[in-house]
Amino acid sequence: FQAHSRAISAQKKAQSEYKAIISAVIVLQSAYRGFQARRQFWLLRSVVKIQSAFRAYIARKSFMQVKNATIKIQASVKMTQVRKYYRSLKKATTYVQRRYRANKL
Repeated sequence: FQAHSRAISAQKKAQSEYKAIISAVIVLQSAYRGFQARRQFWLLRSVVKIQSAFRAYIARKSFMQVKNATIKIQASVKMTQVRKYYRSLKKATTYVQRRYRANKL
């Protein structure tokens, strides 16, 4: 009877030790999984920041290309207008000179 009682007592003690070990393992696993999740979150956050910076760079580059093309077109149009105005002034000047020289003689 004592042997049976000791066996039951030993079994309960082993079972409680097993439960304590399982509980400790669960705590460790939970802490490790939390660490992994935080690390994954920071990694994902870093990736998002890099993507954001790259997209901003691409947008700025595209905007600058459009802006530079617009400036070139505007410069070309203004050059054409100024050239036309210069030619009209030159034509008017030569007309005045021709009339002046024709009447001078």
